[in-house]
Amino acid sequence: MASRPHPASGTAQLIKHTVNGFRYQVAVVTKGRAVFAQVVEWLYRGGPCVQTYFVSLGYTDADYRRKFNSEQRALLDRKAPFREYDISFLYIILQLMCGLANPNNCVWNSPKKGQPLEHLLYKIKQKRNNFAHSNDVQQMSDQKLIKEFKRLKCLFSRIIRLAGSQSGIRPNVYRDEVSEIKLDFRDLLQKVREPLQGSDLNLLPQLQQEIEVFKDILQRKLEDDCRKELHNLYPFLWDVTLAQWLFPDLKLPPSQNFTNLVLEEDLGACPPSWQQPRTVPHETLLEVTCGGQLAQVIIISGEGGIGKTTLLKYMLEMWVRDPSQIKGLRDVLPLMYLQLRGSNISSWKELFKNLLCNTFMESGLTMDTFLDVLHKMHVVVLLDGYDEANEKAKRLIDDLLNYAGNMRIVISTRPGDAQELTSLIGNKKQVMNVEIKGILREDRPRLVEGTLAALVREPSLKDKMKDKVLQHLERLALQKDELDIPLTVILLIVREVEAPDQSSENIYEELMALMTGKIEERLVLKGIEDANEKIRAYCDFQKEVAPRGVKRLERDVLEEGIASLKAKCISLHLPWREMLSGFLISK
Repeated sequence: MASRPHPASGTAQLIKHTVNGFRYQVAVVTKGRAVFAQVVEWLYRGGPCVQTYFVSLGYTDADYRRKFNSEQRALLDRKAPFREYDISFLYIILQLMCGLANPNNCVWNSPKKGQPLEHLLYKIKQKRNNFAHSNDVQQMSDQKLIKEFKRLKCLFSRIIRLAGSQSGIRPNVYRDEVSEIKLDFRDLLQKVREPLQGSDLNLLPQLQQEIEVFKDILQRKLEDDCRKELHNLYPFLWDVTLAQWLFPDLKLPPSQNFTNLVLEEDLGACPPSWQQPRTVPHETLLEVTCGGQLAQVIIISGEGGIGKTTLLKYMLEMWVRDPSQIKGLRDVLPLMYLQLRGSNISSWKELFKNLLCNTFMESGLTMDTFLDVLHKMHVVVLLDGYDEANEKAKRLIDDLLNYAGNMRIVISTRPGDAQELTSLIGNKKQVMNVEIKGILREDRPRLVEGTLAALVREPSLKDKMKDKVLQHLERLALQKDELDIPLTVILLIVREVEAPDQSSENIYEELMALMTGKIEERLVLKGIEDANEKIRAYCDFQKEVAPRGVKRLERDVLEEGIASLKAKCISLHLPWREMLSGFLISK
């Protein structure tokens, strides 16, 4: 119910004197109402129902309807807070129900001596009435505005002190209110500004300073908005699938079974004889330096199932939940994540717009201004799976390398594609190559226990399965220099959960049976007849092809081998994509 300032008349121009008049009007009406509301809160002596208290003072219901109009009664009926009342309404409350002088007492409008609280309140009410009954905005020079503001500050401050003292409020409380009034007046002088003229050169330093302050405020707001949007998004992205080709629905947060990975600097095919590769703890990955400087691009390579995706998603989860787990992660904002497989994003602008869509839309900024603010932020981009990147994803990487702001890039890939990626980067950025070797044998129990916790609820059964999996791992000759491949451990866990009663020592055959069983289920759902016999025929053929790759020391299946496996699927009337995804990814 606050009275709105009346617009200037048709003859008034929006010049400095008019703007000052608006400022003065806002100070009286808005700040004055806030002072009135505070005084009522301190002095009002009734309960939450104003009508009940009014009648208890000896007034009748007819007096209630006469004193308060329908709009005011509606506010009283819903027990609206006093700050929603306008000055006229608050003035009535003050005169009737706050222990002040009777409304007919001359102390309100013409006291015989001094400046009692009633008269000070009356002064504000009269100033407000002058605005309400005029259609013109008062013209005020800067000097007059400053003078009137000083008077208003003194008037408001005196009212607050007198009301606080009369109501028994502690002095420090109403002193804080007085300080707030002074700040409000200072801000009011700066909030509204008429367009600068060519002759206003003396105001340019002030304008420049205010622009810098505004930019700083805008950046902090966008940082908060970016963080909120990404924190809401990433819980839907960070879960890892234990065996995509086997149990696509079996997912868990990476922190649940994340185990320390052994990461080693990859110095390339011909490192200097005097230089030894460094071991890089995952906790300090973002602080790896090359030549004394932070690496601008970190390439993480490793075989399938060794933990590349889990590491990136662990970083994602920790950025949201506990950034202290990885040094330097707390300073990152925003942290961007993208799975390159199947991505159609081809530029960093598209990436930002895709992940920060709501922040951009709600900011009200143009894209150029929005990106200018982002350029000042410490951006880290996590790109998962360069080995599965299409041409658009490769264009994205090239565009990110040309980004002019403060950005670092972490990319995961298979070893066979690391050299191509390094060549793509060239001399554009300082690169650090890191290879994941596996996990230490001593960390097996952590991985087994964390993974079983997501699959088995019954504690005793979980402990029993953990012991059996660890026993199987001890018996297997994994030939990995005291390191484990996480996927190998995961497969043994899944096998134990799926077939806990089997005691065969031929784990490899059981795992193959598990894979073929899952593929058979999918083929049956597709309506393929004799699925079991056809899968056996395919497996026999794959066993014939496999030794050729081992003999040639192939890191991945070459096109020739894939073509022969694809042709075999077609001859058996099997969907080759389903078969190859089930067997080759699980190699």
